[in-house]
Amino acid sequence: MANFDIAVEHLIKLEGGYRQQDAHGAGAVKFGITALFAVRNGLATKRTVEEYIRSLTPDKAKALYKQYYWDKYKLGEFKSTGVASALLSFIVNANVKHIVLTIQRACNKASIALGARSSIAEDGILGPATIRTINLWMDNQERCRVFLKIWRDELCRVYEDKGRKLPKIAKGLM
Repeated sequence: MANFDIAVEHLIKLEGGYRQQDAHGAGAVKFGITALFAVRNGLATKRTVEEYIRSLTPDKAKALYKQYYWDKYKLGEFKSTGVASALLSFIVNANVKHIVLTIQRACNKASIALGARSSIAEDGILGPATIRTINLWMDNQERCRVFLKIWRDELCRVYEDKGRKLPKIAKGLM
């Protein structure tokens, strides 16, 4: 199953240290944990959030990622740490439903491309059927290659539609 420690180390490295303002207007950020996230989740108030963000340690950030993302979205159930790591990064930085829809579309397009009969609902819910299907793609090198290429293409399309560049993590999918 996917390794949280590897995935979160990669995410924290990508996110970097303290910045006064994140790119999306969510306030101060450290290790990818934003002021907006801290306030919305009751970790700090508007008056204390700056101090909270500045005082974050890598271990505290990892604990937050585990609780609010890894466990919540069952990312540890994926066979591939690479897929779980990419999903963790995208879910942290984007709308969860849209990211899940891209991976569900990729599953269905890969099924068509490879002549498979399976399909999953494109509902934006990262549930057992989606996880099981993605894990099946990881069992075979050729199917995995086709699936990852299609998923990367889907992510590119979503980001291009929003006029944004695809994050570095997606470039590692192929």
